[in-house]
Amino acid sequence: MLARWELLATPDLAINRDECLCLLFNIDAISQSSIERWLSRIMPSEQDAAENFAKPNDRKRFVATRFLLRKYLKLVFGQEPIIEENEYGKPFLVNQDGQFNVSHSGDFLLMAFSYIPIGVDIEKIVKFSEMKYIKDNLYHPGEKDEINNVQMNQSDLWFFICWTRKEALLKAIGKGLTIKTESFQVSCDPNKADLHHSPDPYNQWRILNTPPIDENYVSSLCIGGTLKTIKFRSVNI
Repeated sequence: MLARWELLATPDLAINRDECLCLLFNIDAISQSSIERWLSRIMPSEQDAAENFAKPNDRKRFVATRFLLRKYLKLVFGQEPIIEENEYGKPFLVNQDGQFNVSHSGDFLLMAFSYIPIGVDIEKIVKFSEMKYIKDNLYHPGEKDEINNVQMNQSDLWFFICWTRKEALLKAIGKGLTIKTESFQVSCDPNKADLHHSPDPYNQWRILNTPPIDENYVSSLCIGGTLKTIKFRSVNI
């Protein structure tokens, strides 16, 4: 059966060592009153950063992400999170061994939690001027060939699927731009979430499709090992 986003229906979000939990939020559906209430509950440095956003939607996305991440880290792992960044800028938990990753694009926010390395990425499918440059210079030659050989009306979809899979893998590894995006190859085919050439062959990286979100969005999940269960839940705020 094809996986789908099920509505989150329980406050008990604790996961076992062989489980992963992915949560999907529609930021557009969050009220402005909730954002103002959450603003007072995020870190002082985050409050200052929020006030510097010129666009209201960017401010809303920032506040929602910061507040909801801390809220659900506590619900999943059982204690107030202490977050720092590694030398490459990847956030990690100091006071517990849980793993997490976050991505947002357009109206949606995606979070993933597990006890093994994990990365997620979500992208809204929109044309932008640098698409050809990215495909020609930052994608593996095999990925470029896949996108060039697909039907024209599918090329944007395959481009963004490739992007999310590469981003999810890089975020899971957590070494930032020290890994060149063109040095490894993922499948661009929506039905084949394969990793053809890994940038880190000494670990068991797996790229997985997430359930469909919206016809204008694609997302991917990467895990550094094996899991018994992956739960996909959408959250109403």
